[in-house]
Amino acid sequence: MLHIWKASGEELAAVKLEDFREVRDLKRHLQGLCGLPRFRQRLVSKSLGILEDDDTLDSPMDLQLVLLDFASASQEQVDSVISAAKAGHVTLGLRFVLFLSCRCKKRGVFEAAAEVVLIAPDPETPNLKP
Repeated sequence: MLHIWKASGEELAAVKLEDFREVRDLKRHLQGLCGLPRFRQRLVSKSLGILEDDDTLDSPMDLQLVLLDFASASQEQVDSVISAAKAGHVTLGLRFVLFLSCRCKKRGVFEAAAEVVLIAPDPETPNLKP
């Protein structure tokens, strides 16, 4: 069994080891329980430290779940990301993540995503990096 504990000391879940091959799979399951996507979760083992998403789960253990908050961004940082995105200096995927993380606190997710689409250069242009 894998036992996952919240910071409060309360057990969040006890799951069968054989149901989860990698840490990534377990985090996807935990997303439904804690409400945060896997990239905002860290699983820590007393003996192994912080587990990476591609680590294999091959023995029973107790895991501490740490939930990460978004870092706040200054208006200068937000403007810098927007300028870089408009100039095509970041890839579309990175542009989307950076922009949403900076803007979603001030606007709705859909409005921020719409802005990303509007400032994204055409994929056929040579300056768009894969």
